[in-house]
Amino acid sequence: MISAQNLMASVRPLLASMITMPMGRLNELIADVERSFQTPQVGPYHCEGPFMGSHLVGVANTVDDVGRGEFHPNVPYEVRPFMVAAARTRAVIAGAHVLLHDVDKLTTMTFVYADGRKVPVSYDEWVALLETDSDGPAIREGDGPALERFCARHGVTQISYYQEAEGGKISHGKKAADRLRDYAELLLVNGIETHEVAFLFGDRGGINLPLFHEHFGDWSEGDVAYALVVNYADQMGSLKADGQPDISDFRWFARTWRAYVAFQVVKANLAGLRLDTHKASRLMDVLWKSADAFQQETADDVLARIRAECELRSFSEERIRAALMPVVWLSSELADAIVADMVRDGKLSSETGKKLGAHNKPVRAALAGLA
Repeated sequence: MISAQNLMASVRPLLASMITMPMGRLNELIADVERSFQTPQVGPYHCEGPFMGSHLVGVANTVDDVGRGEFHPNVPYEVRPFMVAAARTRAVIAGAHVLLHDVDKLTTMTFVYADGRKVPVSYDEWVALLETDSDGPAIREGDGPALERFCARHGVTQISYYQEAEGGKISHGKKAADRLRDYAELLLVNGIETHEVAFLFGDRGGINLPLFHEHFGDWSEGDVAYALVVNYADQMGSLKADGQPDISDFRWFARTWRAYVAFQVVKANLAGLRLDTHKASRLMDVLWKSADAFQQETADDVLARIRAECELRSFSEERIRAALMPVVWLSSELADAIVADMVRDGKLSSETGKKLGAHNKPVRAALAGLA
């Protein structure tokens, strides 16, 4: 098992090997990471310990478990092999991620008070509070009961790590990613920026293909699997009041990925077929927006369903002309137009239909015999 001491000992050598900042800035980053272990955790979402070091230990051990193929029983089986491969092949990146993904929680704290107020607290303000509070020195040393007393005195019931600002919400993940963007591997940066994206999938409580495409549409299979690993680890390292993690949001993220892959398979297979494009496009749009996409059907099921509803029939010119023989009043020009439509599309075009006018019914009745 990985301990807080193990993690703390790894900070400097690991970050020095992964981050290309000038030495002065790198030393500042390392100091920020080391102090981040003492980020206070208050409220219902981080009951694994009063300070963030306990969360980081949980995240690190979960990544380690994934690499060994050990999972929470609710992790979908279809994503497990991909996650194992990502944890093994990207182990060094994942190790840096554990240390860096929450480094800016201390600079994006918002205190939630018993009366409902939500007040952003900067790091300097936090330091000032500790310097003037009787329990400040103990809190700095990682004393959980001291933190509880502090919160009781000040009426703080929860601490979140997002701040509302004039330009929009400031999240700790994006802030950390931004400071690393020019100095670290792209996957490390992207993983930090999206390490809580699973919560967005949970908000819908179902499959969300547009959301997946927005965030991961251009990611490789291995990189998406890595994103799954870090999102899963983050949720496994965050315990509720009952001492258990809640990975329901992660499960929707994982299932949406496999649904997205299935959607791409269907789309690719439809591309080579003769279809009623309007009808097929409508069915694919319904599937794209469905919160239940590919939960009751496989890709093969969906493909067969769309083909059955949309695939255009193929007819020879000889069969078409033979079917039209009873319609004796047809001009050769109209007959040629009907034949061209049916050979090309398996149905009459709207243009030919307009030319037929009131005679659509007998013509379509004659063509129905082709089916």
